[in-house]
Amino acid sequence: MTQRRNGSVGSLEQICEEIGRFQHDPDFELEQLLIRTDDRIFVAMEQQQVTRAELARRLGSSRAYITRLLGGQENVTLKTLVRVANALGAQWRLELAPRAAARRPARRRPAAAAMPARPAKRVRPQQRRRAAPARKKRSSVTATRSRR
Repeated sequence: MTQRRNGSVGSLEQICEEIGRFQHDPDFELEQLLIRTDDRIFVAMEQQQVTRAELARRLGSSRAYITRLLGGQENVTLKTLVRVANALGAQWRLELAPRAAARRPARRRPAAAAMPARPAKRVRPQQRRRAAPARKKRSSVTATRSRR
């Protein structure tokens, strides 16, 4: 986001516009997915009143690992997510959905009837390129005579 000199970020409209620029950036989408995943884990932990220490005990790992995992400092694999879900008595539902329609209007091309027809360019026989004669390939190693 662009930050002004006085420290303010800008209006909500400017922030939304800034976010819209990164909407289809893979790194941005990954970060959003990780945030949503962490949020769902936190909600499940809160509903079951499970602390990080308890989750670490259930997973057979350290509390520091859980802190790194939920803080985005640890590389999260699907296997790790399944282990966390099992420890919380839950399961993941993975869904691949089509993208929502873009907010920006799509570029419109002028209708074919509105565009003037281009005359076909005729290539005369003398204008055609002739294939260049094949060249002999030189080897990179040249034969040398040995001196005696």
